[in-house]
Amino acid sequence: SSSIQSPHPLIPSRWTCARHRLSTAAQYPHSTNILARHASSVNTTMSIHAAPRPLPPLTTSDPQSFYTVVVSGESFPLTLCAIQYDTPNFFSEIFLNPNREESSTRTMYINRNPDVFRDIVKHMQGYYVAAKDEVHLENLVIDAHFYKLKRLIENLRQTMYVPPTSLS
Repeated sequence: SSSIQSPHPLIPSRWTCARHRLSTAAQYPHSTNILARHASSVNTTMSIHAAPRPLPPLTTSDPQSFYTVVVSGESFPLTLCAIQYDTPNFFSEIFLNPNREESSTRTMYINRNPDVFRDIVKHMQGYYVAAKDEVHLENLVIDAHFYKLKRLIENLRQTMYVPPTSLS
């Protein structure tokens, strides 16, 4: 398949977890008209079949499909695909290293901010993450470096927080 530019410059145009790619048009036939209208409204030649696809939802009957990251007591389930999204990173270095205990237990404990980690997880699931304010941006950058998420670091580097202005 041919590569297509993402409609947003900070969103990757291709997903790294090829075996989890879904055919959006086949799985969600009702979305074809919505996607086609959106594509025509932004004046682009984007093909519905070449559009980036989200990672599969975090639902499965097999608990072995997940890795668990416990951040300051709060559990976050991650799929292998999410761990491999922005590799190499902190999670892939630990969970995918057969010499680490976490590789077999599929669980790690971290003493970090769970509120910031929610946005880290969103990034690892393929979503664009934007800072809510300057403090949030700083915390995201700090944790993106901690977790070695190079793509997120680059996306945040290109982001500049502009506070909303009040109309007078």
